Amino acid sequence: MKLLVYSPDAWSVFFPHTNFIFGGIEIEAAHYARGLSEKGIEVTVVTRDHDEGMKMSGKVKVIGYPGMKGQGHWEKSRSLANKIKNRLAGEKRTVTLVEFIAQCDPDIIYLQGFSKQALEISEYAKKTKKKFILRIASDMDLGGKNFDQKETEEWNRISLEQLKNIVICSNHIFVQNRSQLEMLERFSAKGEVLYNPVDLEHHADNKIEKKYDALWVGKSSGVKRPELMLEIARIMKSNSFCMVCNRLDAEMHDRLKQSVPPNVNWLNTVPADQIESLFASSKLLINTSSFEGFPNTFLQAAKYGVPVISMNVDPEGMLSKHHAGIVAGDSLEKVIGETENILQQEEIYQRMSAAAKNYVTQFHDKKKIMERFYRVLQELSS
Repeated sequence: MKLLVYSPDAWSVFFPHTNFIFGGIEIEAAHYARGLSEKGIEVTVVTRDHDEGMKMSGKVKVIGYPGMKGQGHWEKSRSLANKIKNRLAGEKRTVTLVEFIAQCDPDIIYLQGFSKQALEISEYAKKTKKKFILRIASDMDLGGKNFDQKETEEWNRISLEQLKNIVICSNHIFVQNRSQLEMLERFSAKGEVLYNPVDLEHHADNKIEKKYDALWVGKSSGVKRPELMLEIARIMKSNSFCMVCNRLDAEMHDRLKQSVPPNVNWLNTVPADQIESLFASSKLLINTSSFEGFPNTFLQAAKYGVPVISMNVDPEGMLSKHHAGIVAGDSLEKVIGETENILQQEEIYQRMSAAAKNYVTQFHDKKKIMERFYRVLQELSS
């Protein structure tokens, strides 16, 4: 069986030394690719092109699609002058994404979220009768809790009708949480909750010192709201913080970087094979996002018994129901108060830490989740 995973920004998860931007959804894609390849499935992951062609990561074949250049190449590849220059030099036409995927000749295609590329791939799957699995990557993929058509279209950069077409073409839909399952009903579709997998067998050094009171991991974007974390750090001057802020919105990123207080260790990127050491060296994780799907950072924190202080996000009641942290609401004052309280109350901290570990072990064990994914592939291929 041949599985193609379309995950444009996953290159650096497989090859950490390249250190390009990635997020939780790319980490998840890599988990599935590696786990399923160990079960004898021939897995190909298609990403952006980083001028390295095809490389093997263990048993997984990772290929950069030449029609979609990687980070650092975007402006160059899009410039009109550059395109004219290449035409005059006799450069061959780049194959379309669908042509590129057809060359890989997969039996089943797996992709995450909605996009113009997802629309092309879903239409190709329908036309060629290839099996197609869709993974919902964020609550906003489906319009969030308070559905607004314009906001949904702007988020996905496709029309609502096109989004519906992708859903219709899907042979199986995985969602991250039960809320997304309810949102999916807006499109007269059914799905299955498949929790994000966590590798519980491999750990960073457990002797790492807890040198940060709190960690923040995200991107410079309006949704992640890193400016709120900086404000928290300014107020909590006697505490130490670490922020990993990937450069997404260049203007916002540069502006925030100039205003980082001295008690914050600001990092633009951290290689995929080193990020867990930061969780292990932090006492708390703070999340300032206005919304998410199921943040992979919550699970990375829980793996190391790191409680989460979240302003808005509480997937599957991980914090409020399973006591792996606190939902503070959209209040900096409450975030600061809860953070100080947990750091000062050792008994409360240890109770939340244990609850976090229990939660991730019970619901997100990679082995169990991989077995379910594998069975779905078998059902689709039979």
